[in-house]
Amino acid sequence: MKKWQIIGFLAILILGFVLTSGCTNASRSTPTKEIVYVTVLVTPSTIPTIAHPPTISPFQTVVPSSINVRSTGNPGWLKYTSYSDRFSIYKPSDWTVKEMDTSELMKGDTSGLKFLDKFVYIFTPNMKGFIMIYGADFSGTLYSIFNDPGKTQISDEFYDGFVTGVKSGETDQMKIISMVKDSNYYQINGNPARKVTVNTLINGEPLSGDFYLIAHENLYYVEGFFAMEGSTPYDASTATNIMRTFATTT
Repeated sequence: MKKWQIIGFLAILILGFVLTSGCTNASRSTPTKEIVYVTVLVTPSTIPTIAHPPTISPFQTVVPSSINVRSTGNPGWLKYTSYSDRFSIYKPSDWTVKEMDTSELMKGDTSGLKFLDKFVYIFTPNMKGFIMIYGADFSGTLYSIFNDPGKTQISDEFYDGFVTGVKSGETDQMKIISMVKDSNYYQINGNPARKVTVNTLINGEPLSGDFYLIAHENLYYVEGFFAMEGSTPYDASTATNIMRTFATTT
């Protein structure tokens, strides 16, 4: 078996349930809110004299930003199209694309999910890291509608399930040390998207990479950068720029 195929099977074992168990967990559990207590030390001389009780303003709600990304990558990047999975993406000429049939990988129980035909891998020039892209069709399920039939954004519940799944995405080489959730709502080339940044240790070296959840009608796609020993921050940042060129062809 080729090296990239072995890595591919590893990745499937890791992320094969991101859209299944992760989203199921999101539907069954209520996200918890963290309460942070801050102690402030003062001396009597620092306490001001207040003649009248101050007016306390109600807490303000911070509204997440809506970020519109339209990108075809850097000059000279090449367009790759997955006709079976109905998306295109741009990449540098020295990043290599490999495909694997879903039927070869997902032979077990997929909890009724209809995965698209291909799992697509885009490898760094030194083969020390790769982007993995795959999709699933949620037609006829709860996740096909949420509270947003027009699918202008991905719900927080679905996003939380996605993050839960990514948390389990460790390998022997890629250890997750922290994750940074992004409350912003993205539109990547017209498709609603959410992002989480994963901080990892690769053979003891820190490295950050992004994962995206992208929606198009009833289809949901996962994009993520997997690093191995020898990956660089430049690889990770280039991978992010590649993933932000994702566009559906349906």
